[in-house]
Amino acid sequence: MSTSDEVYLDSSEPEHDKTGMQHIGFAYDISKYDAADPDSPIIRRVCAFYGDLAKLTPIHQQRWKTYQVPEEGLQPHPAWWRQQMGG
Repeated sequence: MSTSDEVYLDSSEPEHDKTGMQHIGFAYDISKYDAADPDSPIIRRVCAFYGDLAKLTPIHQQRWKTYQVPEEGLQPHPAWWRQQMGG
């Protein structure tokens, strides 16, 4: 995930917003899922590694923190996870 060249070269864009992350994927939130209830939700969430988040500016770290949810019931998408783990 990164900004486009157009945005990066735009002098009106704040320098702290010219950032990106190497590894970003999605996860499934099954904390409210019930296999016996076909209408129970499986929610898709964005996921990232703490190491990549640590490389962001403090402003962006705080922004990402506003979207943080409890880890219980979260599972990274298996294909994304395999790709990230080299499998």
